[in-house]
Amino acid sequence: MVAQAEVMILPPSMSGRLAFSPDGTLLAAGDVVIDAADGRVLRVLRGHVSSVTGVTFSPDGTLLATGSFDGTARVWEVATGVARVVLACHSEGVNDVAFAPDGTVLASGGNDRVVRIWDTMTGATRATLIGREQYDAAAVAFSPDGALLAVSGWRDAVQLWDVASGVVRVTLEGHEGSVSDVAFSPSGSLVVTASRDTTVRIWDAVTGTARSVLAGHDGPVEAVAFAPGAGMLATASDDGTARIWDTATATTRSVLAGHDDPVSDVAFAPDSGRIATLSGGTVRIWDTATGTVRTTVARSDGWGLAVAVSPDGSRLAAACADRTVRIWDTATGTTRAVLAGHQDTVSHLVFTPDGGKLVTASADGTALRWDAATGAAAGSAVTSPGDWGRPAALGRGGTLLASVADDGTARIWDLATAAVRTTIVVAAPASWAPPAADPPAAEDREYEDCDWFASAAFSPDGTLFATTTSESDPRIWDTATGTRRATLIGHDQGWGVSEIAFSPDGSLIATASWDWTARIWDTATGALRATLTCDESVIVVAFSADGTMLAAVCLDRSIWIWDLAAATARTVIKTTDWMMSVAFLPSGRYLATSVTDGTARIWDTATGAAVVTLAALPDGGHAALLADGGYKISGNPRGRLWWAAGLRRFAPGELDTPGGAIRRLPDDHPLLPPELH
Repeated sequence: MVAQAEVMILPPSMSGRLAFSPDGTLLAAGDVVIDAADGRVLRVLRGHVSSVTGVTFSPDGTLLATGSFDGTARVWEVATGVARVVLACHSEGVNDVAFAPDGTVLASGGNDRVVRIWDTMTGATRATLIGREQYDAAAVAFSPDGALLAVSGWRDAVQLWDVASGVVRVTLEGHEGSVSDVAFSPSGSLVVTASRDTTVRIWDAVTGTARSVLAGHDGPVEAVAFAPGAGMLATASDDGTARIWDTATATTRSVLAGHDDPVSDVAFAPDSGRIATLSGGTVRIWDTATGTVRTTVARSDGWGLAVAVSPDGSRLAAACADRTVRIWDTATGTTRAVLAGHQDTVSHLVFTPDGGKLVTASADGTALRWDAATGAAAGSAVTSPGDWGRPAALGRGGTLLASVADDGTARIWDLATAAVRTTIVVAAPASWAPPAADPPAAEDREYEDCDWFASAAFSPDGTLFATTTSESDPRIWDTATGTRRATLIGHDQGWGVSEIAFSPDGSLIATASWDWTARIWDTATGALRATLTCDESVIVVAFSADGTMLAAVCLDRSIWIWDLAAATARTVIKTTDWMMSVAFLPSGRYLATSVTDGTARIWDTATGAAVVTLAALPDGGHAALLADGGYKISGNPRGRLWWAAGLRRFAPGELDTPGGAIRRLPDDHPLLPPELH
């Protein structure tokens, strides 16, 4: 048991569908397995490389199936957390999965407009169902006898397929909007559908006639579930509520309110006495009879957002969505300082050239300067007047800040004086030409959706400012005058450029694009130097300190380490981490990543191996987790970190054995070789 133990980090959010185990003791929320009695997370299933969507337990409770936008479905052993079968035959994302009542087959519906039926033991395809009308398969559900499979797509109808013959028996038509979910009643005589037209409909499964229409939600209905045997069904809606309905009278029994966000899914426990809802990443378990919350599943406030390395590599700064920044000692993995002062998320941070200070920029409209050694404030806050917009880039050793407002205007701030040096209109709508001198007033301009802005960067000397948008080619601007110097033309049209970065000497620019490439450009001429093609869309890029390598993070969660001289990939690191930011350590041997679970991870760029994971714990505590099982810890994890063996949780220290796989290391134990510094 100990040898199979895995370290777990409390996830910052739950996603996907919900499913109770047949005995009601477990609740799955996507790839997260929860103790349904007390709401504790037991383990996170690792393997998918994109968001997990559908989830379902086998009828005997021994298996759990998940579907993901990575195009795969996986069948896991519940007792061990091991993936027994990986089903990789959807060309696009998988939206939902469902076990047949006898557990021998699994259905998966995908964005490739195909439903596949699989043998759960061998992973072989039993059948492929392709509808006459080509729509994505949004949800799938077997009838209780396994004879029918209901498939809803992003349209206003549902098809009931005969599983044995592979033909459509009945089509349920009548909704005025797309059908987001479907379920059979326990007897199999009824089918219920949830639609974005704000209604729920109950149908006769044999004739396809509508029995009743349930109206009451004020927004699209995202999910529906029948109670196992109590004449009830539950619905989840974008209006922020879940409703429990009486199926006989088609009336609302109760409204489960109190969610802060749209409710995306709902599930009954086997005894119908509890109901689970998912909203805004939070899972709540309710008492069905009283409509009160029994348990709210704990989650962290992690979400690693940004990472920066000091010039000498001795310190690593990582920003999390809890509005704090941690400064780590890279040699020992201990926390040197916890910086708290921002009132909103910190999205950008940079060390000063001497490494003595750290500058942070936040969506709260402030930029703060900190002493990197002590964590003390090292200068007054710089607060922007008027419409701040959002931080876009820090530059020239933390002396410049760029912010971008929703009207398409970028402002370059001098952080020493808190004054705006330059205003640049970085959007280029078709309704007007890029300005040469005085731009038109914001109220006179027409802009597209404010989500157009993607990324920005300063050149090392601060004289140039580069921007990318979802609608146009990257542009290079003169920081002092605001005039456009160059436009980088070469990425495939229609694919956004997600990030841009200057090389350390400023001679090169790297861009990351959804066209599956990173591209290297000559800063002086704007000429394309190299096209680096990956296996998926590229979302983040970063140069090594000597400018010879480029790290490219892809949508499939891989990291490509490119040799720029040869334009070849030196290493491809496969990971299940979703990374928001990356930075090389000075030697180029190691790469730091900011992970959405709130951790920072350091990788060996030569071997692709994870070297150490740095986890922030409550009240300033911390943990450093080595790949070989060694760890350091300070403070009380308070449920944020544990070891999972099967479905059992073990606190730090419970599995330690001298010289064993899991062991606590002395505080001064080195984590990285001295050559790092």
